[in-house]
Amino acid sequence: MNPEERRRSGSYYTPAGLVRDIVRTGLESVLVGRLGLTPTAAERWIYAGEPPSHAPDVGRLTVLDPAVGSGAFLLGALDELAALRGSVCPAPRPALRRAILATSLYGVDLKPTAVRLTELRLWLALVADDEESDLAQLTPLPNLDGQVRSGDALLDPLTAAVALGGGVAIAGSAREVRRLAQARREVYDLTGVAKRRALNELARAEAGLSADLLSRAQASLEARIRTTVAAARERDLFGRPRGLDADGRRLLKNLREGRRSLRAAARRIAREGEAPFFSFESHFGDVMSRGGFDLVLGNPPWVRGERLPARVREALTIRYPSWRASGRRGFAHTPDLAVAFVDRALELVAAPGGTAALLVPAKLASSGYAEPLRRRLASTTRVERAAALDVGASAFAAAVYPMALVVTRADPAPEAQTATALGPRSRAAGIPQRQLEAAGPWILTPHATKVAGRLRAAFPMLGERWIPRLGLKTGADDVFLTAEPGPWTRPAIRGRDIGAWTAEARIHVVWAYNGEGRPLAALPSELEPWLAAHVVQLRRRADYRAGPPWQLFRVGLAVARHRVIWPDLARRLQAAVPSPAQVPLNTTYGIATRTLEDALALSSLLNSRWLTALACLRADPARGGFRRFNAGVVRGLPIPPAEAPGWKRLIEAGRRRHVDEDAIADLLELDASDRRVLSRVAPDPL
Repeated sequence: MNPEERRRSGSYYTPAGLVRDIVRTGLESVLVGRLGLTPTAAERWIYAGEPPSHAPDVGRLTVLDPAVGSGAFLLGALDELAALRGSVCPAPRPALRRAILATSLYGVDLKPTAVRLTELRLWLALVADDEESDLAQLTPLPNLDGQVRSGDALLDPLTAAVALGGGVAIAGSAREVRRLAQARREVYDLTGVAKRRALNELARAEAGLSADLLSRAQASLEARIRTTVAAARERDLFGRPRGLDADGRRLLKNLREGRRSLRAAARRIAREGEAPFFSFESHFGDVMSRGGFDLVLGNPPWVRGERLPARVREALTIRYPSWRASGRRGFAHTPDLAVAFVDRALELVAAPGGTAALLVPAKLASSGYAEPLRRRLASTTRVERAAALDVGASAFAAAVYPMALVVTRADPAPEAQTATALGPRSRAAGIPQRQLEAAGPWILTPHATKVAGRLRAAFPMLGERWIPRLGLKTGADDVFLTAEPGPWTRPAIRGRDIGAWTAEARIHVVWAYNGEGRPLAALPSELEPWLAAHVVQLRRRADYRAGPPWQLFRVGLAVARHRVIWPDLARRLQAAVPSPAQVPLNTTYGIATRTLEDALALSSLLNSRWLTALACLRADPARGGFRRFNAGVVRGLPIPPAEAPGWKRLIEAGRRRHVDEDAIADLLELDASDRRVLSRVAPDPL
């Protein structure tokens, strides 16, 4: 793919070894959750090829990739299912694979070219097994039209109506479901004229089931509309209609738009005799009528929320319970599309015991926007694996940071463990799942997690004493930032300008403020020619509301007398105490302290390898080994109380620009084992 198209669509080819590991991990969970094997028996069957004495029939398992791409995960599932079935009942490999492909593998992708590519790769996998050298004798390739479909796995009018109608699932009639299943079975092996007739029957069966489902969904919306309108017409104590608030009006608008979409789709079915859109409930209705798929796996698109059209973001917010922007402003807090795919996977897997095994951005373990998803997973599913993978650019030819997420639809047991690596479960390190239920990021380094948990219980958090905040925002850098100093400028500090103990200004900011930190009511003669020419531009800044147009935003750190600052993006925490004249810009974070002594002590702590290690457990990864040490990360760091013995040593170390690692470890009560664990997490010391 063109690199820009690949980045825009969030499409990344998954290496074969990683596909195999994720497929095996997902099947291991399915064998336990759906087929009732013990974890030991499932592991031996998957990894050692040793089936249990009374092996269950894996031929009835159903596997789906909802964003099939090039078909890598379906190919991986084909290999692993063939190995499982072959270890129980040896059979010719081509026949075994054809049987699996006919009944077990399903795929969907938004792009028709991806569907064709997947079909081609599955066909080639069958041809490669056939030892027949006479082309005329080769068994005709099967028709995959019923198994691999082009469509939108996330958004369609039918499931949107289900969400608007109260989330009650809508099932098609048993007769239409049976008709669909029969049509798919018949189309698989046919050729020529018989194939065309079977494909037409499959299309009619899908249309019939779609029409039935649309009728039921429309009735559900009609009922919700009537209830909403009736509530608005109810009278209050003074006899006036209660009406609808903003949320109610928005709901009614969406309900009516959904009804219009369903009516239009029903008219199209009546006119053209074909299903007007893809839907799992119609095109794979026989699988969904049995509760869903046993295993949903894949590498769904990683697309940041700001790259999605506004209408799509709104639809995802309505449709998926976990797709919610965090409480903060800005696109950086808009969920990744992978969040919606995890929600959708949980809907598509059968309960109890169905499993979703997905490759997702590692940020889902730590970002604020994924907090609703983490809460849902930790409290309502069994989180089998949450494994941050150290593959990155070498494996994906892109700066991506993946995590293998494997969850089973089952209530978590009190003693449930979440493995933090792929491979055989018995060899993978794990953490208690109950640790994932707490608010905040998931810390997935097992031994370091224990140390961090003990420190959180024993010491106050930094955020309980100080408020980390982002540096100054101009909203118009081309107007306010200059390379040359002047009478109305101050030296400005960017994140790249900060090292441990040092903050070297390489740029200056125009500062139209008085000594009390308030914007000037009128511009001095030196600034008048420059800033007055940009007044219109300055009034159009997103943060501007009223007052002098030359004002700046988030000036708290700039006017504070004592500060400690650090870059938002770095390989390790690096803190400095800037001079009073320096202005931290918005690629820095900082804390305003009441005294210089507190700033010096805090800089000593933040420059230590121990707090760097604890911060790395929570910080999102970025390109080139960097991490994002934002306010939330630093706010959650443990610190000794100011009255603790040794606090004065931190102040003196700060004056000398020196990190006394042993003194800080003693203050945090870290024993030799704790220090070894955290040393493995932190980058090399300063």
